[in-house]
Amino acid sequence: MRAYGHNARAPGTYPSGPRALYVVTVRHASGAEDPSFSAGEYGDTSLDVAQRAAQVLHGPAYIRVFDREAKQTSMFRRTAAGTVEYVSGGARMKFPAHAPNSFHRERISSVLGGASDPGAGTPIANPDEVERFAETRYARHGSGLWEFQFGAYGDTHLYVWADGMGSGFEIAVEWLDDHAPGMLTMVSEEDYQQAAEELGKVWDPSDPDDEIMQTAEADMTMIGHTTLKHGNAVASWEWTVREVTTSAAFPSDEWNEVVERSREEE
Repeated sequence: MRAYGHNARAPGTYPSGPRALYVVTVRHASGAEDPSFSAGEYGDTSLDVAQRAAQVLHGPAYIRVFDREAKQTSMFRRTAAGTVEYVSGGARMKFPAHAPNSFHRERISSVLGGASDPGAGTPIANPDEVERFAETRYARHGSGLWEFQFGAYGDTHLYVWADGMGSGFEIAVEWLDDHAPGMLTMVSEEDYQQAAEELGKVWDPSDPDDEIMQTAEADMTMIGHTTLKHGNAVASWEWTVREVTTSAAFPSDEWNEVVERSREEE
């Protein structure tokens, strides 16, 4: 574990010990990845945390800082000279598919699945749903195709056909449960006990305290629609989503590619 943070973690588990205000994830220009860690004191900004992380890094790197309270992510990059630059921010931010030394940011659709063709190589959770969306793609609001990324570094890609992001997420986590269970995590009794200690309260499973539950689940996107085998949550800083847009005026090669593959697989 590096000196710039504490409570280093592997994807799929929360940093142990006291929870700090931010969760930091680093991807180096070489492609090497560090475990996420919690960091930050009251009064710190995400830039403060990124700058401290950058002080002990060497060479270019992306630094993603997740604000636990605001549930917002800020993306920074450390240049070869050691300076920290703000890249972007928002509720769902993901690393570029790779981090070359030049930090040239390629269009995401051109590198999905590590293939040259957009849409190639990325699994499709429910290819049998393709016709419901393919036939109405220009008459409906939205394309119906969502591309999810899971993991601390967004390296697990998945396409889902769904009416909206929420229903798409439900389908995606069920796929994870069967194909990539390491992306899921479990909010356990230990987490509720730890949250109770932070709040100066006592956790009673038979009479759950709302404040304790909210504190324990603050960093998690809870999965409540079904019971999965390998977890009940996804860490909020470990998933992101985008809708693959297409239109009659601007047809999407990526969308067409996924339609074609869905029809082959259904």
